Amino acid sequence: MTNSRQHFSASPAIYLIATCAPGRKWADHLNRVEACLRAGIKIVQFREKDLEPSEILIRSRQTQSLAQRFNAAFVINDDPHLAHALSACALHLGQDDSDLAEARDIVGPEMVIGLSTHSLSQVESAASNPHLNYVAIGPVFKTTTKLAGPPIGPELAARAQDILPPNRPLFPIGGISLQNIQQLRRLGVHNAAISSALLDAPDPEQAAADLCRSRGVGS
Repeated sequence: MTNSRQHFSASPAIYLIATCAPGRKWADHLNRVEACLRAGIKIVQFREKDLEPSEILIRSRQTQSLAQRFNAAFVINDDPHLAHALSACALHLGQDDSDLAEARDIVGPEMVIGLSTHSLSQVESAASNPHLNYVAIGPVFKTTTKLAGPPIGPELAARAQDILPPNRPLFPIGGISLQNIQQLRRLGVHNAAISSALLDAPDPEQAAADLCRSRGVGS
């Protein structure tokens, strides 16, 4: 946990949201996640819904194993008990998930905790919350992924970054691709959380490598 948590404070940082696409075989999904990690992605979130607890445990462990192989930070979405059980690097929560203080009690003082936000008022609240280590905001662009509300646009993401203290990084999310990510960069926003633009690409490793190179990740 100690070594991989540094990836959240690295800038720029690319954060992979690893959700298996409908109809995709789990083995194919894992191969795509591995390809992204091999290309240089250093943060990966396990985000699976509507599965039996036993299957969630199996799949999360498999994803964690990949993250560990590439010294990447492994993040559990929504479930502080699972994050604690797996000694994950981080826990990510939504606005309607566990209370932040309660989640901190469950995972302990060392685990990274991140929070999804969708407005500047939510970012302002997150900026002063002592239990948080990073903040996500979105959707920045139009997306087919289930995120709250209409696109906020890159300008609002830049304003959100200005609200947060320097030690609390921001990860814009939602509809971000190699084509539009430069809009964020021009506004001084260097991190990004991405899912389908990488995992649905014909060649996920090449897509991730191109993205990392364009952002200067690992350089």
